[in-house]
Amino acid sequence: TSTIDKDDALKDELNCLEIFFMYCSIFGLGEGPKDVFPDIKKRDTLLIDPVVIVNVLYGIAAECAKLTSLIQEQNSIRRFSEHQHKNSCLDLRMMIDSLKSSSSENISKHIHLDDFVRWVGSTFPNIPNIIKSFVRLALSRVMKRKDKELFLPYVGCPSTAFRTPAISKDEEKSSLFFDIRNLTSPPLLPLSFSPILFSLACMSPKLTGKWNRIYSSEADGFSFNRLHVSLKGYSGPTIILIRDADGGGIFGAYTSSQWKDSTKFFGTNDCFLFTLHPTVKLIRPRKGPSIKDQQNYMYLNHSGFRNKQPRGMGFGGNLSSFRLFITESFENCIANSWDSVFEPQNLLSQEWETKFDVRDLEVWAIGDDAVFVKAIEERAKQRDISEATTRNAALVDKKQFIDDIQNSITGSKIFHHREEAQGRHEFS
Repeated sequence: TSTIDKDDALKDELNCLEIFFMYCSIFGLGEGPKDVFPDIKKRDTLLIDPVVIVNVLYGIAAECAKLTSLIQEQNSIRRFSEHQHKNSCLDLRMMIDSLKSSSSENISKHIHLDDFVRWVGSTFPNIPNIIKSFVRLALSRVMKRKDKELFLPYVGCPSTAFRTPAISKDEEKSSLFFDIRNLTSPPLLPLSFSPILFSLACMSPKLTGKWNRIYSSEADGFSFNRLHVSLKGYSGPTIILIRDADGGGIFGAYTSSQWKDSTKFFGTNDCFLFTLHPTVKLIRPRKGPSIKDQQNYMYLNHSGFRNKQPRGMGFGGNLSSFRLFITESFENCIANSWDSVFEPQNLLSQEWETKFDVRDLEVWAIGDDAVFVKAIEERAKQRDISEATTRNAALVDKKQFIDDIQNSITGSKIFHHREEAQGRHEFS
């Protein structure tokens, strides 16, 4: 390697180190993104590169995964960040573009630190935990090596531990959203460290942990009945991922509430909408005084033809105008940019569009094994109740049908005529 190459490599490494310590000063020692440099004058003048920031954060998160034994290959932050800088994949570029669009000034390459802090707070509030987790993991590993042992597991507050969603390789290979097999060759990361999963993990700690897929349009078909069966009664947190057939946009919804079949809205404000492509946005429930329709968080109705209510799955808005609604045919679905429940923001890639057809849809259950098993058991219990109700209704309908036939025969003219004829015959 030439001296120039060595100097460039050292410069890159020092640059990454400088950025890392800057992040430590921003996030690692405080409670959130507002605890930034105490010198306000420096904050006003400091410019940072969105491409470098996002790639370094991604690399540090990858290092966290390595320190927790999620990644076996020993790749340094510099190597991975350098690779990402040269080969940024589409999904990570969406995160970069989201940061660029948050700039308060028309600057070609860099943005102000204040814009970055606001962007973290509005779209990726879990980013500070990347730095906190890395510092604690690194220190705990050093302390364990001092004791001549191999590894000290992460010890700290679980709410501040940054983790990417854990997805089995079999499920991820068959997923239409998370496959990153062509991202690097040879792979620097396991498939479960998809840039889309990284973006989602940065949005909320509620999206970290283990994911289990419970519905896929590719594996289960475009069947609203199967989608309904997979959701109804499930009591754990779930995330719905949708790809638009026309614009190719990726968006979806998260909720922690139990799903049920209902002609009315249900759920709590522990939910949000989001977009992942062509840009990344977090769309939270509105805050403020109670207004009409503000509690309209979730909707699932499988028997609309009976109760004359919309048949499908929805979020926000009202029964006549949902914020997001998946029809039973997965066609002519609705995605509005405004409602009284969630913050205003476009879901579709084209601002003027409000209708779309679904190209891909997946539902994932979020939570560790105990949460998942409990939620599956609750779903099975709800299915048993529904089936028992259906059987009882069928028996009631059958009995009513037999009674109606008997009553109609008893009250018919033919029966009366037969009785009269039989009476005359006996009299004679």
